[in-house]
Amino acid sequence: MTIRPAEVADCIRSSELFSFLSTDERAVAFLSDCFRAVSFTSGNVIIREGDEGDSMLMMLSGTVRIDTKIPAGEQYTVATLNEEQACFGELSLFDS
Repeated sequence: MTIRPAEVADCIRSSELFSFLSTDERAVAFLSDCFRAVSFTSGNVIIREGDEGDSMLMMLSGTVRIDTKIPAGEQYTVATLNEEQACFGELSLFDS
């Protein structure tokens, strides 16, 4: 899978966390160089609740379901993201 630099730059600009960089092309280019391509098949777990994160993820296609366990032990879907909400996991960059 190839990630086009323009896709990465758009993702960074659309992230609330990095929105202040939207006009700083050098900063966006620097962050863009930190991305690498990873593919997941349907049904794969990308991140488990409670795991330490170390990356921001950008979705180019498909959907991601975010689940949590409720006190009764059942899975509860918190959100479903698609390409329009393409970036997630940004806060893990500051936690690790």
